[in-house]
Amino acid sequence: MQFLRWFVTFLVALACAVVGIFLMLPLGLVVQDAVVLPLATVVGALLAALGAGWAGTRLARDGTRTRLLPLVGATEGAAVLLALILVGLQAVEEAQPARFLPPPGVIGLVVGLLLALCASLAAWRLRTPAGAASGDVQLTLLLLGLVIVGVPGVIAIAAFFGLVGA
Repeated sequence: MQFLRWFVTFLVALACAVVGIFLMLPLGLVVQDAVVLPLATVVGALLAALGAGWAGTRLARDGTRTRLLPLVGATEGAAVLLALILVGLQAVEEAQPARFLPPPGVIGLVVGLLLALCASLAAWRLRTPAGAASGDVQLTLLLLGLVIVGVPGVIAIAAFFGLVGA
């Protein structure tokens, strides 16, 4: 039964990660991939962590809840590592005449799977006794607000450095 709860948490995290990643990937039409891929990874990680955290709390039968802030931190740490790997692979690909990276959609799916795995595992590890969820609601709204403000901010900074343009 525990595996079923973990798997449902994984599916929720995967759906959230894929939505976050694929909402950001169209920005690649006007912003360079060196900006878009890390941005999509970080946004996908945040949504995966939030989805896994809330799903883990709702599915828990032992009276515990997910510690949301450490979960977001762990998932974002994995996202930063994945983003560094992606940027490094992209730099190697630009130096080589042959193309060895798959299309951005495939990269998005693989990154989404890895982020969902990280978020769902962490959601069931980072537990605390049940308490009021009002702090989690406020944290969730704050983090989503940061995404809404942060994405245009990153694009504005990228434009300042000449990384934006069709």
